[in-house]
Amino acid sequence: MKTKILSLTVIICFALQINYSSAQNYKSIFGSTATSWNVIPFCAYDYLVSKTVVATHDTTIATNTYKIINGLGGYLREDTIQGKVWFYDATYHEEYLVMNLGLNLGDIFVFYDYGNVATQCIVDSVYYESGLKRVRINGSTAMCSLHQKVIFTEGSGPSSSFNYQRRSNGFEVPSFMLCHFKDGVRVLGNHLFKDSCNVVEVGIAENKLSSNQITISPNPASDIITIESLSKASNTIAIYTLQGKLLRQTPLRQAKTDISIADFDAGVYIIRVIGEDINMAKKIIKE
Repeated sequence: MKTKILSLTVIICFALQINYSSAQNYKSIFGSTATSWNVIPFCAYDYLVSKTVVATHDTTIATNTYKIINGLGGYLREDTIQGKVWFYDATYHEEYLVMNLGLNLGDIFVFYDYGNVATQCIVDSVYYESGLKRVRINGSTAMCSLHQKVIFTEGSGPSSSFNYQRRSNGFEVPSFMLCHFKDGVRVLGNHLFKDSCNVVEVGIAENKLSSNQITISPNPASDIITIESLSKASNTIAIYTLQGKLLRQTPLRQAKTDISIADFDAGVYIIRVIGEDINMAKKIIKE
């Protein structure tokens, strides 16, 4: 009889352990056959352009298996037991934790800036919506005059998209997830852009000086770009990557200014002109 009771106790404990382990499982961010996100990969002042990024086939880096994410310059992997998602940044060849559903109220989550310096963000809310766990931190997406605290959503990912680490400015990040699709079905929308899955807004801030009074040439360019301005005010020129990283900043105090981009990699960049009577952005192509 004692043997039977002992065996039954072992079985019950084993069953409880299985149920406890299962209770810790979170929904995967990946669909069974297809997964895509509509994201704003970065914001440079009033320049916002969304794109669709797709999870494709697997790849292995340092024994970890990732999904290749076309369009974000990196790879994703997840742990559905812990509710964690990591983004491997192909630019820096480093992996960053981008979502953690296992955090509790008051716990710390870290943002990393361009210099890889950590900013500690605090979890200020943990809740469920539509049966899915949400964790909110006091760091936020900042886009022009729009701000929203970063929310980790079970089965979808962070509201800041995935490539925000190493791009933060203190407690703010410059990217945003608009929509998430699994197997052709939209499973997540957004409030910040009124549930729109596509955003194209260039120069939405007030331009007191018409953009045709600023010329940038040549475009495309290989070594030198020349900025000509009809404005007599003192302006600032800033050049960003498409990921929002500031590469160069210089005063524009003359009618004509030359800037070297000879050391830039070939690709597309954003040039911003900011001052008392202008606030504009333009694309330039480095050949």
